[in-house]
Amino acid sequence: MKILIVNGSHRQGNSSGFVKAAKDLLEMQGHSVEVLELLEKRFEICNGCLACEETGVCTINDLFTVEIFPQLVAADGFVFATPIYFNTVTALFKNFIDRTNCLCEYFGENQKKAAVFLVGQLDESEGSAASALNYLKEYAEIMNFDLSDNSIFVTAREAGEIELTEDIKSKINQWFL
Repeated sequence: MKILIVNGSHRQGNSSGFVKAAKDLLEMQGHSVEVLELLEKRFEICNGCLACEETGVCTINDLFTVEIFPQLVAADGFVFATPIYFNTVTALFKNFIDRTNCLCEYFGENQKKAAVFLVGQLDESEGSAASALNYLKEYAEIMNFDLSDNSIFVTAREAGEIELTEDIKSKINQWFL
């Protein structure tokens, strides 16, 4: 299976460390894995014209339409990895989501698997994890993704705080069976 990991972190911290570990685990399962580091890609912000809803094509001709769209279409599954900022995904990840609007019909007809990794500063019971996860669940529903029930949330503030526990490894190993 061809997996695309989309990293929405604004820095090289816990999400990036997780992405590297998840890539290794998924490759050990025999998957072909690419990482899309949104921080390294410069693409325009969605202008909200909604022309793509009628045409299926984004009117903005930039790196996103030329490079990232083909990666999304070619992938069989996605891992969405992002820190939680103010109870939701990062601005980079939100722009990524907005720019995929023109693919709604394509994904509706070509269901892909998806999994979620979130890292936040607050304990999971304090609401920010649930809010961000609900946002990504709604996105997955709109895009017709087959979203794994094994989402991963970890609490961390400083880079390097995440420990890849056996529970986390087990969830990753269940994502794309």
